[in-house]
Amino acid sequence: MIAELNDAGYPLQPEWYAPFLEFRFPRYGTLQFGGIELELRAAIEPWLVLGEETTSFGTARFVDSSVERLQVKVTGLVEERYAVACNGRRVALRGTGTHGEYVAGVRYRRWQPPSALHRRSRPTHRSCST
Repeated sequence: MIAELNDAGYPLQPEWYAPFLEFRFPRYGTLQFGGIELELRAAIEPWLVLGEETTSFGTARFVDSSVERLQVKVTGLVEERYAVACNGRRVALRGTGTHGEYVAGVRYRRWQPPSALHRRSRPTHRSCST
């Protein structure tokens, strides 16, 4: 977006937005393994409306805030040699256009709201999907 605005004649510097990115998508951790670096950050998760339910005050549309997404960013990865896995499942990494750099989103279940329409019987800490 910044590149497009610069092309349109609005001179913007990417470093001006670094504090906003760090606030909105905080870094949870970084792991260095040889020449490979894996970074975890908060990611955008659109909350889906679960549908209408009747309450004592009328009808309400509840939002499912129990699912969140992590951004996984890997640099220095040789895709033919290594893979990133979450709970035994391969994470579907996508190239960023920079050699050896890949990203993915990993959903996880944060909590079990009582009105969730898609409750699972297995423990929440085991769920992992991309």
